[in-house]
Amino acid sequence: MKTAIRYLRAMDTGLAKAQLFECDDGNLYVVKFMNNPQGIRGLPNELICYRLAEMLDLPVPKGHIIYIPQMIIDLHPPLQDLKVQPGLHFGSQFIHPTQAATEEAIASCVNLDKAPGMLVFDNWVHNFDRNKKNVIVTIGNKPKFYMIDHQCCLGGGWWTIKKLLRNCDYVKPIWCSMHPRFVPYIDHKGLQDAIDTLQSLSRKRIREAVVDIPKEWGVTQDELDVLVYYLDKRKWHVVAAIEQLEPLFPKSD
Repeated sequence: MKTAIRYLRAMDTGLAKAQLFECDDGNLYVVKFMNNPQGIRGLPNELICYRLAEMLDLPVPKGHIIYIPQMIIDLHPPLQDLKVQPGLHFGSQFIHPTQAATEEAIASCVNLDKAPGMLVFDNWVHNFDRNKKNVIVTIGNKPKFYMIDHQCCLGGGWWTIKKLLRNCDYVKPIWCSMHPRFVPYIDHKGLQDAIDTLQSLSRKRIREAVVDIPKEWGVTQDELDVLVYYLDKRKWHVVAAIEQLEPLFPKSD
């Protein structure tokens, strides 16, 4: 856990109303709050999907639980206007400088071998929101792309046990607005390698992604147990979804 020590500014006008803070480790974090309007599961989704993506060696900013003290809120009217409560929120490390993920910017990235993994991941966790704001590209001699914003994964910010169980044995192909820009860098071998990596995750390993979720975030242990079951089951069904998408990608030599 990190503690916010300085409020800097609002990030954008998105629904989550994310704000930028400096924390006690000296890094900057883009923080989303418990009361943001994108669903009561928003923060659990962010933390869990960050952990899962990191297990799969995918490019995501470091994610942490961020404690915001009352003192910081008292000093800054914008936080009061947002009705931010002191306590535990979610933050991802601020990556900068960055540029829009245009086709040209993506082509310059040095980590395009991760593109197949991104598509497999998005299908696995039911991420229907991989849009132009949810991929960023760094600026510099060796640009990299990063996957950000995972509130809408797992079926969105309002998932329930019933919804998870209904969707654990079938993976509907996910094809979002950003995926076509990565088509030149995805082929059968890359997809198969990404699927193999996903399927190598044991249920015990997946369970590590759901530990220590703050009670304030409103997820019960029963719900987390079902979420682990859901993710473990879906990893075997992703291949069928990817097979439906494979005609879109270049064939391996």
